[in-house]
Amino acid sequence: MAGEPQEAIAALRHAAAQGGLSCTHCVRTWPHWDSLRGNSDFEQVIAEVEARKAAQRQRLADAGLLLTPEAVRQLEEFPFEPFAQ
Repeated sequence: MAGEPQEAIAALRHAAAQGGLSCTHCVRTWPHWDSLRGNSDFEQVIAEVEARKAAQRQRLADAGLLLTPEAVRQLEEFPFEPFAQ
């Protein structure tokens, strides 16, 4: 969507609404997005996604469900098999 910033932002907003925008670091740093940096609509979409992620992280922490990197390293084995059927 080069040269179409409003369409690119609309697509980004749609992806965020569908839960498909989890790596805001990538969007902030990849050169593909350089032309949109500084655009207030682009920054707003990223800020909204980061706020939702922070709220979700806090809910998990409050419920005692957030694993820190240290806690993961202390696990001898994972309590589940991710590919089990």
